[in-house]
Formats: sequence, structure tokens, C-alpha cells
Amino acid sequence: SAAWRLAVTMTIDDSTLETVPSLPLDLSLIRQAVEETGARVLIVDPITSTIGGVLYKLADVRRALAPLVMLAQELDIAVVAIMHFAKGSGNASDKIAGSHAFRDVMRSTLLFATDEETEQRVITIDKGSYSASTGQSFAFNLRSVDVPTDDGETTSVAAVEFLGSSDVSVGDIINRDAGGSDDEDRNAAQAFLLDFLRAKPELEAAAGDVIRAARVAGFSEMDIKNA
Repeated sequence: SAAWRLAVTMTIDDSTLETVPSLPLDLSLIRQAVEETGARVLIVDPITSTIGGVLYKLADVRRALAPLVMLAQELDIAVVAIMHFAKGSGNASDKIAGSHAFRDVMRSTLLFATDEETEQRVITIDKGSYSASTGQSFAFNLRSVDVPTDDGETTSVAAVEFLGSSDVSVGDIINRDAGGSDDEDRNAAQAFLLDFLRAKPELEAAAGDVIRAARVAGFSEMDIKNA
């Protein structure tokens, strides 16, 4: 098997630069790359870097992801979209940065975290359209192994050592390790709110818009309401 990296070159005036593909604008280039390489898995890391619209706007996210879903179905490939948690405590699936549209459009959502108490990795099946394990958590370790490369050398890669079911979920870890004092969290939320409103000429905004922007920045709805 082989792996390829997909980048897009953009020319503005006389300058040419390399950038990540943008969805849905560069979907035809992604299709071309998959067909030319015969790739069976497309990994987008992170998926948020490819979205041309506003991450917390449902319509923008759906407009970007729907064509990618159709491409996966048409070419019979798997698409792995990598995202990161926003900071703070709360429901784990709600801490995925950006709009709920990301989770809604995915067939499966797998949450990962490292348990600092045991040094084990934990995976929680947050959503699994084809899995009977939805809601369950499992533990594993990563250990380094040497494998041969095509040029006759060796390289170290991480191998998964599966440890079975876990009583600790990713949500447990996120809330345990949220850290920070209540005062720090409140002050940070207040600073975000002030900055958000100062960017508005009328110094006001709809509560829903503020909350959605705050979630993208890593604050919970309660954080911003208290602020």
C-alpha cells in the first residue's frame, strides 16, 4: 500500500502558494486525486481547515460536507475526518469544535483521549450507524515497532495493543482534566463576550449568535450565559 498527500496550488497575481483543499470548491481536484491514485481511504486532518464557510453555521458545514459524502458513496471510499475537542468540560460530543452538522453528517463518530491516570488511550463510540457498540468505550495502548520500508530501511511506527472494554469514557477524561478555576473560566468567557460585542458596530448581537460563536471558541453555553 502507499500514501499520498494532497495539496492545492493557488496563483494570485504573480505569486503561487500551496494550500489545503477547500470544500466544496476543490471537490473536483479531490476526485481527480482519488481516481488517479486508486486511493481507498481519504483522511482529512483537520476537516475544519477545509471548510470555506463559518464552522458554527449549519448551512455552511452541510454545503461543504454533503458533496464529500456523495463523492465517498460514488467512488466507494472511506473518508476519515479528524477534528479536535474545544476546551473546557461538558458533554464530549458537544465539545467537538464547530457545528453539530459535523456529527450529524458522519456515519460514525469515534472519540479519543489519553487517560493520564493509567497512560492508556480510550476510545468511545459516540455514534455508530453500523455498530452495536455505540455508547461503549474501549482501552488500548500504543507501542513502538520497527517495520521495513520500500527502500530497504526500517522505521518505527505505533502499533495498537487492544485492552478490551473500559469503564472510563472519553467524556469522563475530558471532564476530569478540564482544569482551571471557576474564576479563570468566568474571566475568559467575559473577555470573549466583550471582544465579540466590540466587533459589532451596534455593540449588540442575538444571543444565539453569541452562543454559537462561543462554542467554536471552546466555551459552553453555561459559560457564556454566566458571563
